[in-house]
Amino acid sequence: MFRMELQPDGKRQPEAFHGRTPPLETAASGMRSHLLTGDGSTLPLAHAMLARAALTGLYSGSDAPALAVVDCLGVLDVYRLSLEARRLGADPAGMLERIQVCRAFTGYQEIRALLRLGGRFARGSLIFLLNPLPALLDDGLPQEDRRWLLQRLLNGVRFLAGRGYALQVCQPALSRHSGGTRQREPRFMETRFFTELSRCLPLLAASGGQLTGMDHGQERNAILTGNRPAGARLR
Repeated sequence: MFRMELQPDGKRQPEAFHGRTPPLETAASGMRSHLLTGDGSTLPLAHAMLARAALTGLYSGSDAPALAVVDCLGVLDVYRLSLEARRLGADPAGMLERIQVCRAFTGYQEIRALLRLGGRFARGSLIFLLNPLPALLDDGLPQEDRRWLLQRLLNGVRFLAGRGYALQVCQPALSRHSGGTRQREPRFMETRFFTELSRCLPLLAASGGQLTGMDHGQERNAILTGNRPAGARLR
């Protein structure tokens, strides 16, 4: 499994997502962009989707569409992916080799990761953005920087989805806390994050280990049940 580590630099990166965003396009693989959110089963379901996508054999990289993950704050669980592969009767090592991972531990690194992926992989590539919101709510960041990073992330998601990448933004709902002024900014950021993304990405809701809101039967079969699309095969 290839890992592209990002080093913190504490500086804003040059703005690359600007102008009007094209309409969402269907990825070459037939998979569309989605916003996956809900309860605590959100990330486990994202891992199941990721493992099954790797096993379809549709994402080989090079000049073909690739399968990539932006792992925010280290939530990617390789052990869970391996268990899913074994459950489906596949070789975990072979599956993991098809997944390219870019790890990000700050909001700035998340933006850099999206910039790199947008220029590195062919259109139709399937990109999972795991748990991006908490790093944007870092108490050590000034309010202005948090809002700047959130806007850049939203712009980046719209840009990649509009360019024909199948982007899966996987973010569990954050726990609610009672409190005063210190809690208002995170709540505002979370509300804006989900509101803006749900306007441009179809919504998948995770609840009790199940997904609702998926309107494409082929995607459900290929990604959730392990039945592969026509022309795809386990390698």
